[in-house]
Amino acid sequence: MEGNWAPARVRRNFRIDAGSALCTGVYISIVVTFMPVVVRRMGGSAADVALVIAAPFIGHLLSPLFTYLFAGLPPVRVVAATATTARVVFLVGVLVAATPLMFAATTVVSFVIAVANIGAYTWLMQGIYPDRERAKAMANVRIGASIAGIAGAAIGGAFIDVIPAAFVSSGSATS
Repeated sequence: MEGNWAPARVRRNFRIDAGSALCTGVYISIVVTFMPVVVRRMGGSAADVALVIAAPFIGHLLSPLFTYLFAGLPPVRVVAATATTARVVFLVGVLVAATPLMFAATTVVSFVIAVANIGAYTWLMQGIYPDRERAKAMANVRIGASIAGIAGAAIGGAFIDVIPAAFVSSGSATS
């Protein structure tokens, strides 16, 4: 993928990347922080909670397979499709889950789909940022995601005892 690295285009790409990272930071912080609590409050076993906690790692273990499967597809479409699909699966799963195991399974499936785009995302970043600016741009995007995650977890924590947890989780999925 050959990048168009005109300054205006790089700035636009950075804004899109940073905006996506802010939303993802909120979403991931709510899921990672509160799903184990929700599963336990629903009466989930230690295995159910462990499954929720293992979800990101399961996704990362399977990501090389998806990198291979998505190799011939346009990276923008892969990144957009997997991010959207992961959130839709999570949103629907959280709203219809009736048991702790269903919540745990929803979390695992959502993470597997969300992390499936790592290869395409890396290729996409190589194409939208010049080599000399890529590290700084991606670091700034990650910092923004982390700040949004901290704020999202704090706000989610304030609401988790007031509003049903399914709504707090669903709200983060729509960010």
